[in-house]
Amino acid sequence: MAATVIQMPTREAGETPRILLGDGAMPVSADEAKYCADRKRVATWRSQCLDRQQWRRDSAKAIEYWDGNQFDSYTAALYRERGIPLIAHNCIKRWINSVVGMQERNLTDGLVKLEDSNFQALELALGQELKEAERMTRTDRACLDALDTMIKGGIGWVEVGTNDDPFEYPDRVEIMPWREMYWDRSAVKADLSDSNWFRRARFYSRDDLMLWFSQDWQQQIIEKAGTESDTVSWFEPERLERDERWWRDPNRWSSYGQPNDAVALSENRYRVWVQGYVVDTPGGPQVFDPQNPDHMAAYQAGFVQPRAATYRRVRQSFWLGPHCLVDRWNPVPNHEVGWVPFICYIEDQTGSPYGLIRDMIALQDEINATKAKAHWSLDSTTIIADDDRIMNWDDAREAVNRRDGAIQLNPAARNGYFELDRHAGMTEQQYKMHTDAVNKIGYVHGLDDPFAGSPNTKDQSGVALQTLAAQSINCLGKPIAHYSEARRKVLDLLLTQRIARIGGAPHPMRYKDRDGTAKTVVVNVPVQLADGSQSFLSLPELKRQVVLDETPSTPTYRAQQFKQIVETLRAMPPEAQAILLPAMFEMSDLPSRDVYADMARQMLGLAGPKNEAEALEAQRKAELAARGEEATVALAEAKAASEGAKAEETVSKIDERLAKIEKMLAERDAIRQDIEHQDIALAGGGPDKLEGVLRW
Repeated sequence: MAATVIQMPTREAGETPRILLGDGAMPVSADEAKYCADRKRVATWRSQCLDRQQWRRDSAKAIEYWDGNQFDSYTAALYRERGIPLIAHNCIKRWINSVVGMQERNLTDGLVKLEDSNFQALELALGQELKEAERMTRTDRACLDALDTMIKGGIGWVEVGTNDDPFEYPDRVEIMPWREMYWDRSAVKADLSDSNWFRRARFYSRDDLMLWFSQDWQQQIIEKAGTESDTVSWFEPERLERDERWWRDPNRWSSYGQPNDAVALSENRYRVWVQGYVVDTPGGPQVFDPQNPDHMAAYQAGFVQPRAATYRRVRQSFWLGPHCLVDRWNPVPNHEVGWVPFICYIEDQTGSPYGLIRDMIALQDEINATKAKAHWSLDSTTIIADDDRIMNWDDAREAVNRRDGAIQLNPAARNGYFELDRHAGMTEQQYKMHTDAVNKIGYVHGLDDPFAGSPNTKDQSGVALQTLAAQSINCLGKPIAHYSEARRKVLDLLLTQRIARIGGAPHPMRYKDRDGTAKTVVVNVPVQLADGSQSFLSLPELKRQVVLDETPSTPTYRAQQFKQIVETLRAMPPEAQAILLPAMFEMSDLPSRDVYADMARQMLGLAGPKNEAEALEAQRKAELAARGEEATVALAEAKAASEGAKAEETVSKIDERLAKIEKMLAERDAIRQDIEHQDIALAGGGPDKLEGVLRW
């Protein structure tokens, strides 16, 4: 088939790049410049970041309440002036800690599911690869930290990216401070997947930035940005004097008071619409690249047909104030942003996130007020007297608060009124309001006392406590669902990065089968399926999804399961106990539990999963040897028959017999390949042209 040139969308004539800097234009290609964000668009995003800041103050206040800082400056000054003690009875912390601890206790593993049921071994291998990456990157810790800020303040962020340090693990999963994050407020989805842009502003020293951005023109900008020699601003010169809101930005881009004259680097990740060509493959639609030899070979062979399409991609740009340092395609695979939000609740009117603490603040203030008033009433004394009855009022005020205090009365005013009011402490109504606020602070979110382990539940039955705890978990259904979906997204991005790093080259993946046997599966090679057909096992093209296991994998849950099986064994007869003894060892947390389980099976004469696998392997090897011997004998007989064939014997009969023998030899080779885990060697050190088409 003759090669056909496919014209990709090109830049219109006369169109110029729109990335403007203080000293000129950033060097980008003509086709790429039309997708870059210009200064006007970035300034618009920045203005949106300055608007609608009330939710940030509310979230910061909620986190301060969890920390115990529950008095603002005005209330603290007023209490000090009136002599009221600043007492904070923090009832919020135990409820928030209970919610976060519940998720940490019920942590589940991520599982990989493939749509093609022919690759179950690869499904296990990818699941274990994901678990290893999750352990090395401490993904669970990052997700739990994001959950903590999500429950307290309403939103948390996790970044999934690559590690530039060659001595560290190649993948990186980190918590992102929520105060540094901004996004498109027009987004309406709970996971912000419809947000057009995201922004992160963070202070760095100029020395560090010069190491990261090594081009001469970049270092000149870093050195001069924000100084007196920098004349570039977000606005035109005539607007600069009357529009100075950007100076009040809490993440202002230049701060001379910071160490090493730090400046704020803004990283923007934004979605753009792209016109290009895509092709439909078994793994889904893919972008067609005419510069890729495999793509062109598949097109020339007639396997794919490119079609025009409009789709969204993500770009990444770094800005130092109004100066752009880099604008490029986002390195995260599959057109993903790489920043995952963890959102608790979202206001319907403003779209602002908020957490559980916001609705608890009113009751917490009531608890603190009644507590402070009670302490003040117990420690204070009121003097009720005529003006001339006391000789010195200052001495009297000081004396009433002392156990050995003495008040000098005026003998000339014996008929004057004098009384000391010691106060009776908190009244019954005040005490009832205080205890009611303490007991009901969790009810604003439907959380009952058994959920947080309150001592008020000691007189209730176990079934009633379990029912109340289950109802509390049901009331947290929406935040838990948002957290589970966000964590699943983090694991999916982590697996996508791992697969992108493997690429299309042949790669062995080691894994443990369900019976504990160590095996190897090779990806990106031709394989023979169970029905006898051949396919190319291309890892990047497999349709997959990451789901969360329904069974928790925490030590606490395993201890509960182990306790249940021990209680079950005690109630069973000795014969049944012996059968379930190996299972009890396998469910324990003993370091050598597999060894103890195998020893128990050998002692009891039981066949375990490993024994069955070894027996099946031995049977297959025996079948291979028997078929090999049979084929060898048949081949010798066929050769003897062909040499001493009689004249009346036709050549067609001999050829038919030889064909049967060759079929038997082919079956023997197929069995050998299956035993060797279907590791088919590539002829000549690489695939031929047709296999290259199938691999793509």
